[in-house]
Amino acid sequence: MANMLDYINNFGKERLTSTPFSDVDNLILSDLAYVRYEDAKRLLPASLESIYEAHAYACPEMRESLLKSAAESQRLKDAVLTEYESILSEQYTLQFSAVTFLLPDGTAYVAYRGTDNTLVGWKEDFNLSFITPIPAQTEALKYLSRIGRILKCPLRVGGHSKGGNLAVYASALCASDIQDRIINVYNNDGPGHDISTIASDGYKRIAPRIRTFIPRSSIVGMLLEHTNDYLIVESDAHGLFQHHPYSWLIEDQSFIITQKHSDFSYCMNESIRRWLTGMSPEKRRRMIDMIYNLLNKTNVKTIKELKSSARNLIPIIIAAADLSFEDKKEIIALTGQFMKIALDQYSSFVWESAVNNSVFSGRDKN
Repeated sequence: MANMLDYINNFGKERLTSTPFSDVDNLILSDLAYVRYEDAKRLLPASLESIYEAHAYACPEMRESLLKSAAESQRLKDAVLTEYESILSEQYTLQFSAVTFLLPDGTAYVAYRGTDNTLVGWKEDFNLSFITPIPAQTEALKYLSRIGRILKCPLRVGGHSKGGNLAVYASALCASDIQDRIINVYNNDGPGHDISTIASDGYKRIAPRIRTFIPRSSIVGMLLEHTNDYLIVESDAHGLFQHHPYSWLIEDQSFIITQKHSDFSYCMNESIRRWLTGMSPEKRRRMIDMIYNLLNKTNVKTIKELKSSARNLIPIIIAAADLSFEDKKEIIALTGQFMKIALDQYSSFVWESAVNNSVFSGRDKN
């Protein structure tokens, strides 16, 4: 089965001016938002082709393969990157980045980066469970508002993971004259939003233009509130690894769409929903702050650094031992609550499946 890298290699000769922008094009551009273009800022605005030829970027090997294929394709090589922005602040618990692609079809794609591997970025994601807006959402709205003033062309807005959440939030709350020029908003397995955002007039206006894609075993994309108008994409990965967009399956020029979530996704998402519902926003904040403070004892800045050495676990263990009795009790209680909810949810699911299969088998025999 093909993925988006195969897509750009197979259909890269099809120009955007002749073959319309597709959902897969959206996923490619939202993934290219993860590329670090700091070395290219002196060149911007510049085409993908020229940025790649100048080696003015930094990214992992697989993403570089996508960048190379896009930069060499007739479809995207002339896409012009502009207004690259990247902010990381431990003080404000903020991880934000965005870039705008000026496309050959006369439109622009505003791409928001998802969560990177910094501890700050992950903490900000968790903060979504009790804060609206998080700092990245505020920055996303400011960015789209600025781009909307600079550009007068039709817009597409999108992102993967947290980037998808930012795309929807900014498109819902931006000025109406900018919102009117938005063709589509793409949320690629990004978390949903709080009820107040979904109930806002701006969200209701943009909702028909939101295209949300989640893989079968989605966890991240099913967090918080959705309007349930999403499409489920087949993936060749398992469990949480389906969040990786390179695992999403494509046939011809479209995602392969399925009708149901995986059993894993259903059980896990229902468990998380029930667990969070049982906690007040203040309790969620306390739990996240405690975990983040423990991780900060290692003095590492990224998830990769944290996993790279078992020695990084020693400061966490020492710090955990120094927690107050009440904090230890709360962490143990919350962990126990989740395990109980998850076990109950799984048991209920297995029982319901067994009953339904028995009923259907009985019908078949008749």
